[in-house]
Amino acid sequence: MCPHYRQTLNIDFLNKINQYAKEMINKDQSFQAKRILKSIIKIAEKMNYDTTSMYENLGAANEAQIIGLNKSFGCATPCLEAIRIYSKLENKQKVEELKQQYEEITRDMNFGVIQTSVDIEPFLNETQLEIAKFHELSTDECIQFLIYDKMFIPNVDFITSQARSTKDKGFLSSLVGYYNIFDQRGNLVKICRTDGEKKWNEIIRTYRFDMYFKTIKLNLVLEDLITTNKISYKDISKYIMNNTWLSNTIKNKYEMEYTYSNMINILLAEYFKIFDKHLSFIELKHTDFFMLIDSMTLKLEGLIRELFTLKNYPTIVPNNEEGTAKEKDLNGLLHDENIKTFLDDDELMFYKYLFIEQEGVNLRNRIAHSLFFEQEYDMGLTHLIVLALLRLFKFNIE
Repeated sequence: MCPHYRQTLNIDFLNKINQYAKEMINKDQSFQAKRILKSIIKIAEKMNYDTTSMYENLGAANEAQIIGLNKSFGCATPCLEAIRIYSKLENKQKVEELKQQYEEITRDMNFGVIQTSVDIEPFLNETQLEIAKFHELSTDECIQFLIYDKMFIPNVDFITSQARSTKDKGFLSSLVGYYNIFDQRGNLVKICRTDGEKKWNEIIRTYRFDMYFKTIKLNLVLEDLITTNKISYKDISKYIMNNTWLSNTIKNKYEMEYTYSNMINILLAEYFKIFDKHLSFIELKHTDFFMLIDSMTLKLEGLIRELFTLKNYPTIVPNNEEGTAKEKDLNGLLHDENIKTFLDDDELMFYKYLFIEQEGVNLRNRIAHSLFFEQEYDMGLTHLIVLALLRLFKFNIE
């Protein structure tokens, strides 16, 4: 660092910025304040200046977001960050208050599983260590991590080992021999009678619980990557256009040429636009996610079908008696053996859980039949769909 730079950014100057950030928090501009505070903390730490007041304001900014978000999905993220900050400051009273708030937040959210006590400290510490590693990566390496790594996808073997046996003590199904599955509208959609059906239901319930924490971690990582300017819409668009099959011009049997690049880039641009509002502490309504989530879900089915076509895998179901054929929908494509050449077991379970599994989110089927409630559209779900979308660009198929 040059002497002029060190002299210019003295402690008095940084303290003035710190005070300005504190005023922003009081004006309901906590996200902007967080960006400023994180920047000056990095500078102050390099210069060995006292950062206590800066961290206190950063903690206050996160608390302001918790109040503003009012127990919505995004509320868990600033709560975890505030716990980390006050732990660093050794403010035990604040840590205990925030842990209680976090427990209230997670208790009020619908896990869809039997109530479980979770110690959040190991999860929080692990996440912060993982976020720190991203700071050492280049922009392209961060994008590659999102596309290839499975940090945010549950491990099927682990989930299966954790799933309770249907014979475990305390389960009503063990007594009556079956239990019922109801959809979000209260309709009985499935009766689990066999041991296999009960075991699968327990796996899905365990998967759902693990997926909740994966989603929080994903939100924390993405928030850090964007606020530290590690990735942007232009970065991701440039990477997938230059390194994957998205830029390919495809020609069908009628010699019509087409590409998916425009529609995917438009969706990614809209995602970053909405995420930026979320990060800027602009109040988002569930309706703000309607078009993006619906469109991404349907386009994802088309992308998977296109991957099948590029690899010369059949995408139709023939009716030999009538001599006709129909295209496979996403259910058919994800149950086709050829899908395993694109997705491994963990990824395939993630796609099935998110898009077609009746006891999972079942996003594709519920959106296609207009069964998805307004309240279910949110930022966390959007992150998961974008993650699923990016994983389809692991390839550069000519």
